[in-house]
Amino acid sequence: LELDAKVTADAAHRIWPDPYKPDLDQDGNPTGALRDTPRHGYLGVEASGGATWKLEPLSLSLDGALSQRAYQEDDAFSPILRPNHLTPADRRTYELSTTAQGKLGDWRWRQRVTLSRWSWLDTFARDRHTGLTHASPDEVPANPLQVFHRVTAAHRSSYWWSALKLRPFLELDATLNDDVFQGYYSYTELTVEPGLRVRPATGWTVEGSARWVQRWYAADGYAEGPGHPPLDAGRRRVSTRQRLDLRLERALDRQWSVYLGGFAERRETSFPDYVPGVHPAGAPYAISFDEVTAEIAAGAQAEF
Repeated sequence: LELDAKVTADAAHRIWPDPYKPDLDQDGNPTGALRDTPRHGYLGVEASGGATWKLEPLSLSLDGALSQRAYQEDDAFSPILRPNHLTPADRRTYELSTTAQGKLGDWRWRQRVTLSRWSWLDTFARDRHTGLTHASPDEVPANPLQVFHRVTAAHRSSYWWSALKLRPFLELDATLNDDVFQGYYSYTELTVEPGLRVRPATGWTVEGSARWVQRWYAADGYAEGPGHPPLDAGRRRVSTRQRLDLRLERALDRQWSVYLGGFAERRETSFPDYVPGVHPAGAPYAISFDEVTAEIAAGAQAEF
């Protein structure tokens, strides 16, 4: 039996262009540029602990964690009086998970089930169909603070093919998210990710994976209405992500290594795009929620 407990903290200072703060000329017309915001920066703290029973070749563990994240404030934005579903907001998370893992010859497997509660500290829950919170400077918000209950089951299997120095793996995740107020953000999500790691020569490692994520929101969570245009397709919000990752690493010695890697990701959703003067009404900006992202990174790392 092994017991562990720890407290960790992390922080990020980010100055990013804000799609909700378009730069305007002296006549109030958009110039096409965006003003910066610090509101994606944060300070996070987490306390966690757990117990692990090792019964070779099987191990069982039970873990719990409490975390809180506070984001930087932007004087031009109020998360309470002018909430937005794309805006980061202060939150507290409670998590309990149980994990079983083992190996049989060259095959390894892991199964984890996680129960969690997500409580927002300055964001109000949204009405079914419209997404309204009823928060305004002139009235008391009608909705309670936003709370999610979430269940996630995750499985990972891998096999070591010694003749080829190859380890293929498969990860399967299923998540049920319950928006406890009226279900505006309730969804079911499925993730499938196959990949492999190969060592073609001494000191060299190549890793690659392909991920597919499909999310189905509650059937009655969104509805067309005043200021709430129809979905791009169908009557149910759906989002999809496809991602490819590739990484090449070269060990220089027992501590140092250099790497080159990157990813490409495509996101699509049936949520309607923002159109100036149409949705949201009066907003001087346009946003497309379908996007393609790519990144290439190179660097060095050390383990001591």
